[in-house]
Amino acid sequence: MRWSYEQVDFEPAGEDHAAPGRSYMVGSQIIREVYSDSAPYFIPYAFVGMSGRSKMSSSTGASATPRAALDILEPPMVRWLYVRKHPSQKFNIDFGQEVIRLYDEWDAFEVKVSAGNASPSEQKIYDSCVRTSFGAVNKSKIPVSFRLLSSAADITQGKVEQIVRIAADQANVSGDLGQFQAAIEPRLTCAIHWATQYLPEDERAHIRDRFSGEAYEQLDEVSKKGLEILSAQLDENWTWSG
Repeated sequence: MRWSYEQVDFEPAGEDHAAPGRSYMVGSQIIREVYSDSAPYFIPYAFVGMSGRSKMSSSTGASATPRAALDILEPPMVRWLYVRKHPSQKFNIDFGQEVIRLYDEWDAFEVKVSAGNASPSEQKIYDSCVRTSFGAVNKSKIPVSFRLLSSAADITQGKVEQIVRIAADQANVSGDLGQFQAAIEPRLTCAIHWATQYLPEDERAHIRDRFSGEAYEQLDEVSKKGLEILSAQLDENWTWSG
């Protein structure tokens, strides 16, 4: 009835709607026999999944949404995952260690584009990822390694000040760390979310809040000596690696 009344010409939907006995197939028969009209042009799209999660579908109500992907991926990267796939292609967004590889791929892609080595099609894909008709898509101005940020987030239990300090040291950045922090967002927040909310417990670093004499006594003499050297140097320079 809606198709006929509103004269709908085009309506995409999930691929399951076009299966025999499902909504599009049944609706096509009803509109023809009851309303003497024709069904709109239909393009089916495949579903996007998340590792260990339901498909991203509005009909299931409690399933994962793109908002969850934005917890761990910069907005252009989410667009990148979609734009390089045909609507009929299924794909998954992995919330595990694959996230690190995905960031590495995206960073390499950006370097290729900025160096002028991208093909016309790659340039078009990139432009679609970083800009919309409303303007630029939010992304980090300084693409600090996600591997570094997530590792720092893990060992510091998500403490922003310490993560920024570690990242700035590795990037040889001095001066106003507040400006540096702003320049590595939203990647910084994504790394914290991933390390503290999505990384499995058995893959996280669990930092003790007090010295464990029992664990210390189980170490060999070389390890004990190493800890003593580290402890003596920590207060002077947290990034000491001599």
